[in-house]
Amino acid sequence: MAIEDAGYLAALMSAANGDIASAFSRFQRDRVTRTSRVQLESRALWDLYHAEDPIVCDVRRK
Repeated sequence: MAIEDAGYLAALMSAANGDIASAFSRFQRDRVTRTSRVQLESRALWDLYHAEDPIVCDVRRK
């Protein structure tokens, strides 16, 4: 996500016409939604990614 963040922040800085504080405020407001969604999705998939049950592992691979 760091590369994604850098690209998005660069676009905001470019569009801000020198108002860096405004660009960072918008970045923080917009990115908290995205990063929260990624965290929730990761938690939801935890059991699947770390399953030890052979059947679940087989399903995961397909």
